[in-house]
Formats: sequence, structure tokens, C-alpha cells
Amino acid sequence: SLATGGLILGLANILRFAILSNNTFTGVLLWGAIGVVGMLVGWLVFDLVTPQFKTDEELRKDNRAVGVIVFTAFLAISYIVGASIS
Repeated sequence: SLATGGLILGLANILRFAILSNNTFTGVLLWGAIGVVGMLVGWLVFDLVTPQFKTDEELRKDNRAVGVIVFTAFLAISYIVGASIS
């Protein structure tokens, strides 16, 4: 639930940046989509730099420390991506 919560909060944060930076619905959709792609790329980079453990397996084992790390990673990535799209 921590990882899912971080993902939801991260996506909402990206959409917040897109809404604040655009005056049109089309602009919000376009920059929101670019932000979601940026978040995906950020997650893939995070996954590449942490090869010592498999996050999916650890989350299935209810490893809460990994859940907190994933939550924080999603939130941090969303702030970086959101700032870059605004």
C-alpha cells in the first residue's frame, strides 16, 4: 500500500504541476502525459541503480522498509519531473 500510495501521490503531483503551468485543457493533458512518461523513466532509472534487491519481490514479502523507500522515490521523482514540465 505504501508503494501504491506513493505512485498515486506522485501522479497527482505531476498533474498539479501540469495544471498550474497551463491554461488549456489540451496543454494539461499533453504535459501531464509527458510527466507520466518522465515518471516512468525516473522509476526505471531508480530500478537500475538499485540492483541489489528486487522491489516487486520485497513488496510481496511485505517488506515495509522497501515500501517506504519506493513511496519516497515516487514522490521525489514526481517533484523533479513536475518541476521540469512547469
